Amino acid sequence: MVGSFEEVTDYNKKTGKRKTIIQNTFFAERFGRNEFDDIS
Repeated sequence: MVGSFEEVTDYNKKTGKRKTIIQNTFFAERFGRNEFDDIS
């Protein structure tokens, strides 16, 4: 996969809490915020 994964902490306005997501740098530069999850 292109890019690298990084942990990003973001604030959710709906819940009023902070959330940590895993984001790909390639997609973040081109399309904005994105979130990846493990597939089990």
